Formats: sequence, C-alpha cells, structure tokens
Amino acid sequence: MKLNRLHEGMEDNAAELYVKAFSEIKGKSPKKDDWSKNRWFPGNLMPLEAKEWVIRNDTAITTLRQATQQKNCWFELIPDDDCFPTTDEFEKMRTLSFLEYCRARLAIDDRNWRELADAVLKLDAMKRHLQQTHYFDPQLHGIAAEIQVQKVVLAPFYWPELTPWELAEYTQLIIKCFDEMPPLTETLKIDHEIALWYFISAPEQQSQKLLLIPAPRLAAELEKYAKPQWLLSELPIEDQANQHHPLHEEIRRLQREPVSKFNLVGQIAEKFRVDFCRLLEFRVRITTLTRGNRTVIALFAYRDRYGCFPESLDMIPSDFKIDPYSAKPFVYKKTDQGFLLHSVGVDRDNDGGTHHPKFGERKSLDPDGDYVIWPLPAGNIPDEDNAGRSTEP
Repeated sequence: MKLNRLHEGMEDNAAELYVKAFSEIKGKSPKKDDWSKNRWFPGNLMPLEAKEWVIRNDTAITTLRQATQQKNCWFELIPDDDCFPTTDEFEKMRTLSFLEYCRARLAIDDRNWRELADAVLKLDAMKRHLQQTHYFDPQLHGIAAEIQVQKVVLAPFYWPELTPWELAEYTQLIIKCFDEMPPLTETLKIDHEIALWYFISAPEQQSQKLLLIPAPRLAAELEKYAKPQWLLSELPIEDQANQHHPLHEEIRRLQREPVSKFNLVGQIAEKFRVDFCRLLEFRVRITTLTRGNRTVIALFAYRDRYGCFPESLDMIPSDFKIDPYSAKPFVYKKTDQGFLLHSVGVDRDNDGGTHHPKFGERKSLDPDGDYVIWPLPAGNIPDEDNAGRSTEP
C-alpha cells in the first residue's frame, strides 16, 4: 500500500522547509511547566531563558516563515512498501510550534500586536498543514498548535492603549484563524487503512501471515469499531459534543466490550482502537474556544461602534456564537465591568459562570462548572498592569 498516492503531484510542499527549520534550531527549548502554568497566557512576563531562546533562533524562524507560506505540506508516511510509518517529523513540528508560541508570548510582553498577529498566523498555518496529512498523529499535533493559537489571540483586548482602529486591523489580520477544523472522517479511514496494511501486507509482519487470518475477517473486525466513529465525525459539532448521542453510547459500549483470549482477530483489532473519544473531546473544546473567542471579538467591535456592549447576543448576527455543548448561544451577561461570556461545558447546564479549566469533564473530582471565555479566569490575565481593568470603553 502506498499512502503517498493521496498527494501525488503536490506542489509547494512545505515539509522540507519544516525539516530545515528544525535543523536550524539552536539550544534546547525551555520547559513549558516552569513558566506556562495555565491554559492561556500567564500574568508574569516570559522568563529570560525563553526570550533568549527565541532571539537565538531567528534563522529557524525565518525558514519557518517560508514553510508556512507554502500552500501544501506532505510528509511521506510510507516512502516504500517495506517501511512502517514514522512520526518523527511531527514531533519536530511540535518543537517548531512551541518556538512560534514563545514568539507570540514575547510579542504579548512587548505589546506588539502586529508581531503577535504574525506569530498567530504562523501557528494557524502549521495547524492547517498538519491537517492535510490525514493521519492520527499529525491531527493531535495540529490540535496542539490550535490550542496555542487560542491561548494568546485575545491578549490585545486587554491593552488599553490600543485604539478601536488598531483592534479592528488586528482582527482583520487574524480572522482566518477562527475557521473550524474539518471533519475527522478522512483521518479515521486512513488510520483504518494503515492498520489493515500493517497486519496484512507489511513485509515485517510475516508472523501474522502464518496465523492464516483471513484479511476480510480482520477488516470486518476493525470496521466494527471504526464505523460508529466515522458516522459520528460526520455529524455537526453539537451532536459530537452530546455525550448522550446514540453513537457516543455505541462507541463506549464497544470500548467496554471484553475480548476473549481465544478471539485472536479481536485481540489484533483491539491494538488499533483509536482513542477517538478523547480526540473528539479536544476538538469540541477547541471549537468552543474558537467560537467563544470570535464572539468576544464581535462584542468588542459592537462596543467600538455603538459605545457600549449589547444587552444580549441577539444583537450580534452571527453563527459562531453557538455553544457546541448546548447547541444554543453562549451564556452572556452584561456587567458593570464589561461582560461575562461562558460555555455551559460538558454537563450542559448553566452553573452561573463558575469556571472549570477542563470544561467540567466527568473524570474530574468536581465535574460541575462552566468554561469562562471572558473575562479570563483569575490568574490568566496577560499582565499584572491590567488586572481588574474594566472592559467598558
């Protein structure tokens, strides 16, 4: 099987430039846990170690800029039929995206909205390139890049020195970063195809062939797990966010289904069960953040035009104000300090804007809670000077 057939004749391929940019990186990246302790941008300035790392790597950043300007990106997962897919290139992409995220953080510290917009657009381009690959691993790295975008994109709205015209120009520059991710269906089918190839065709799997497992039987066993995932991934994001949807329940039932030790085909298929529910959960959260951030920007645009924030979201004509978890508009409340905007989170009920950093997921000790989009929860303010700053004009 040649997965490269998916992108035959592709021009303007950014893959080689990404590899080159990675080879140009100097020094080890700073540990994220040392200074980036929250999901957005911390109140403290970026430490000197991270700042110096960005400055040292201006050559890699220049090459990275060239890569993100290319239309297409395709890493050869299977260069020939006797090679199993490698994901080393995608690990390198993770480092490159973190470099660009640090650059965005540095722009926030310098209050440079043009530089921030440029870094955000680079991260967005990397996300789009990773999505083109249609394979499970790069999708995960694409999600990481998208999270980095959504962490920093609202920072300029906390800077009182920016004029409405500058905010409007910034918004115009970054507007394409709010496009929602394409469906996962193609990615899931490619993973299914790789699993079949690995156990049926890969030369190094001769031992599997000796077991005389009929290919159609293995394909049917794999598809039993994959088909509900394919169907769910094609539905609107509001259905994907609904944990009580019949397809969600079917997927959970199959995941809980024990596999007998005598069922060799079932055991092989179980090795390739994609953690689809977790991947889907990340994508729903990203869509929620993307729509929520876009709604915040629309609310500020309304304020700059009419001198105050609207009384309700009905005064903003848009389709991005819908919370995927409730399939209704985000919860919005005008306040003396500006406004409160939040998602209802996994439990799908309004907990009054009590922030839960994991959207109130059921694995948490306290599953209740909403996800507050604006104002940023305590401790997540871009810098100390703006703590408590009113969002009214």
